Amino acid sequence: MRRLGRDGHGNKYENYKYWKKQRVRQGFSTRDLWNMDNWLCHVIPDALDKLMEIKCGYPAYWDDKGGKEAYEEYVKQIAADIRRANELSNTICDSDNRNYTERMDEANKLIQSAFARLASIIWGLWD
Repeated sequence: MRRLGRDGHGNKYENYKYWKKQRVRQGFSTRDLWNMDNWLCHVIPDALDKLMEIKCGYPAYWDDKGGKEAYEEYVKQIAADIRRANELSNTICDSDNRNYTERMDEANKLIQSAFARLASIIWGLWD
């Protein structure tokens, strides 16, 4: 059996084992970095959804903003916008480029807005 180099090249099974070990050790793999935008646009919304599913509270400063339900809706909308931006970005790559500029503008606006809103609550993301 061929051993892997530091870059993870080898057969498919060896690569997955190598990338899995990297994820355990450092939280991500070199494969994740090859398409980091797509990886982040999957990991962040999935993590936000899971947090909303298992959380046992919400930040107290949301009491003035509508409480628990408003906080949950806010976080879920961030996740949805990140997914939508990623979907638009992937569609751009697959399309015949007729609406490239419009789709890219929409994707950029969505992702910038979602990350700005995420930054506004980053210290309140706990379960």
